[in-house]
Amino acid sequence: MNTRIFRPLSLFALLTLIVFSSCRKSAPETALFVSIERLNYSLGSHGTTITLQATAAPTTDLVIPYHVAGEAKLGTDYELSAPNFILKAGETKAELQVKRLVEGEKARTFSILLTPPASESYKVSLKNFAYVNVFGKASYQVNFNASKDNVLEETTFGLRIKGIPSGRYRVDEATHLELEVDPSSTAVEGVHFAFAQSKEVIVPPRERNAEGLFTIRMLKVEEGHDKLVLRVAERDGFAEGKDRPTLTLTLAGPEDFSGTWKLKSWANEQFLADNYFVTTPDLLKPNQDDRMILTKSTDGKSYTADLDFKDGLAQYFGQGKRTLPLVGERSISPEDTEVRAGYGLLLFAGANLSFDATQPEKGDVQVAFRLIPAEEAGKKPELEVLILKFKPKAQSWTGFAPDDTSGFLRLRFTQE
Repeated sequence: MNTRIFRPLSLFALLTLIVFSSCRKSAPETALFVSIERLNYSLGSHGTTITLQATAAPTTDLVIPYHVAGEAKLGTDYELSAPNFILKAGETKAELQVKRLVEGEKARTFSILLTPPASESYKVSLKNFAYVNVFGKASYQVNFNASKDNVLEETTFGLRIKGIPSGRYRVDEATHLELEVDPSSTAVEGVHFAFAQSKEVIVPPRERNAEGLFTIRMLKVEEGHDKLVLRVAERDGFAEGKDRPTLTLTLAGPEDFSGTWKLKSWANEQFLADNYFVTTPDLLKPNQDDRMILTKSTDGKSYTADLDFKDGLAQYFGQGKRTLPLVGERSISPEDTEVRAGYGLLLFAGANLSFDATQPEKGDVQVAFRLIPAEEAGKKPELEVLILKFKPKAQSWTGFAPDDTSGFLRLRFTQE
């Protein structure tokens, strides 16, 4: 901030405060005092609203003048909706809309000061001024990883930053961004959803395709109040992305995987072959006759599975009927898609991690399931299944070991 610009105005504000604080001592308890709600405002492409608040509602409309000064120029850099605040009779708040006229190469500021009243109809309180930071030209864009998604029970989502125009964003310090709930949302914070940590999103430094994560917790599913629209609060140097500037979430609650599912494809087979130099048929040969029937229990805590698998999947999962406990939820971004989503975790006891009947290695594993709606998958809904843990014995897979973020087997089943 340019202190030379604001020194005269700050001195004027201080003198005003001294005069009116001395007047306040002798003012009656019923005197109406007005103030500006916040000290700092930010002005970007969406504009901003400066709010005046009063300690009591007047009986007639009050015209409350203000004065502006600073590096940012009225009529050139920004415009105001009215030359004065108008506090309506019976109301305790008045608003002034501010619009940015030009982006500018750099940020600049101005201040707004409530001037002394011409009559005794109101008094100016100590909070009689505010600073407005007018954002300059953006160097970076912020995009959500998806434009639409579902909140299950507690689901994590992500966003990424890219440079303009290079697309690269690699900095030495973490970047802190703030989320905002768009007014078009029908879900109410604290009633239908909550931010599990906070609205702050931290994008880590020095990482290629660094992703900032945040988690939404579903509190209540209510028809007509299930839409949540998020955007990133404006910040100097950062602009909304052109691809996915907002994220529209549906508060859906835990998914139901019930149905008859037929194997469609090993979706990341080619990706694993190209990036890990493995011979995929040595591990698994997808069979189009592989099927499973899943039925959710009445208490929603488990599924009954009737497995009719052939070849590799039969070696890993086994055959026949079994109970699969629902053990939680996990946010996963498969490395071949880089699309983060929430998955339900089902526990398979006694899986053969090696996929090899001659060299079995038994263990309990959590397998991730996610529903793909028909409008996204195509003609029919699909079920995405991630095998997160396995220990292959095949020679071409020697040394291969999936970890918490990569190396999964991603299968797609279609509903029959």
